[in-house]
Amino acid sequence: MLSKLTDRQKILVAIGVETASFLVLMTALCMILRPQMFDHPHWGLSFFGSQRSTLLPYYGGFLIVIGCLAWTTRILWHVQGTWRPLKYIFLVATINAICVALTSPMQGDFLYYSHIYLAFALMLVVLASDIWSLTKPGRNWQDYTTFAVVLLGIVVVILSSNSLNILGIYYWGEVILFVGAFMSLGRVALRATSDNS
Repeated sequence: MLSKLTDRQKILVAIGVETASFLVLMTALCMILRPQMFDHPHWGLSFFGSQRSTLLPYYGGFLIVIGCLAWTTRILWHVQGTWRPLKYIFLVATINAICVALTSPMQGDFLYYSHIYLAFALMLVVLASDIWSLTKPGRNWQDYTTFAVVLLGIVVVILSSNSLNILGIYYWGEVILFVGAFMSLGRVALRATSDNS
């Protein structure tokens, strides 16, 4: 069935599946299983990667997200012309997402700081693809909107971090940031496939 879909339709499926798995499994189900999360406003999504009751939905959702990124990378592998570097951006994002998932338990300083730096690097990859995409002809309000959502997520995360803690709950900034990243990477991939069709 999936083989009959166009590349653009496959990317739309990947965006939908990864966003749904993130929101349903990694966010909503984990919050239901571990509501103690809200007693600690400085904890982020990775908290669920170290709790026995949330391991299955957290890592199951993460595996789906990584699978969708890898699938999109595979779709983009034949892209040529000005969008050709995008396949490498998606490859780096996929590998980085795997590393973020592997360091989620954050047991000990090495894993804790590795996880933070890898997650930061992943957001830099998303920002780089966004900014790069905005330099290409054919951009429109959708490109600016997805970029704005990523920036909003970054601002909320910074304002909720331990050092500032202005907004209170760090978790919601991460949710906004991840959904913005899915939208943004999906939009960039759709633009690349439409220009190469």
